[in-house]
Amino acid sequence: MDALTHIFLPLILIYVLKREYFNPNPLVFSLALFALLPDVDKFLGMSGLLHSLLTLVPTLAASFLLERKLSGTKRYSLIITFFVLTHLLLDFLGDGIVPLLYPLVKSGVGLRYPIQIVFGEGSLGAMIRGSIEITKTAPEPGFHAYESLITGYGVAASLVFLTIFVKDRLRGRSEGEG
Repeated sequence: MDALTHIFLPLILIYVLKREYFNPNPLVFSLALFALLPDVDKFLGMSGLLHSLLTLVPTLAASFLLERKLSGTKRYSLIITFFVLTHLLLDFLGDGIVPLLYPLVKSGVGLRYPIQIVFGEGSLGAMIRGSIEITKTAPEPGFHAYESLITGYGVAASLVFLTIFVKDRLRGRSEGEG
């Protein structure tokens, strides 16, 4: 899945459900970059390491403890956790492989959608062929290219977010003037 989708789909969800987190503190927007944390394993040459709950759970627990110690809250740690775990979900759903117990279990799972609609067949003149498949494979060790930095889905997600955000800002200005 591309970087923009990993950032903007969860950002849309948080923004729509918890707008109060963003006002007056725009720091929350920068937390969206944590959605890319699991893909840092590619940069390190250790594919799968940061897609593993064995690595992420202690890392996220440390963020909770640090925030709790520094500010007595857990709001930002919850948001960071949401972004990181959403990354795993999107990889699983988006034709990727998620090795949840790496390095103890080297293989991961994901979904594929080789479904086609075939016209000119079937009783209604069209037929659906194929089904959702669960795939299982191991991440390849070593450095890898980031396959899709930007795709149409990511651009669409960013445009949806920007539309919602700008609409809110314009509405806020007009309400403030009246």
